[in-house]
Amino acid sequence: MIAPTANFAYRSRLEAIVREVAAEYELTPEYLRTGARTKTNAEARHVVYYLARELTPLSSTELGLVFGKDHTTVLSGVRRCALAMRAGDGRITEIIARVRVELT
Repeated sequence: MIAPTANFAYRSRLEAIVREVAAEYELTPEYLRTGARTKTNAEARHVVYYLARELTPLSSTELGLVFGKDHTTVLSGVRRCALAMRAGDGRITEIIARVRVELT
C-alpha cells in the first residue's frame, strides 16, 4: 500500500503500476518498495519510476517521497530505462509495453 500523503490524488494509479510491475518481475509489491538492491528489485523499481513519470503527473521529488528515495535516484532510474529501451533492450521494452496494456 502506498502511504497516504496529503494532496496525493494519483495514489491508486501508482499502486496499480507497482502491482503490475511487481507481477511482471514475480515480486511482491511490498518487496518492491523495500530498499533491497538486488538487480531484479532495482530494475523493477526503475520500471515503476519510468512508468509513473510517463503515466502520472507526479514529479521525481514526489515519487522519491513515496519510495523513500531521493529525487535524483528516481531520475537515474527513469534514465536507465530510457537508455535501455533506446539501446534495444527488448526485455525492458516488452515489460513496459505489457504493463501499459494491463493498465489501460
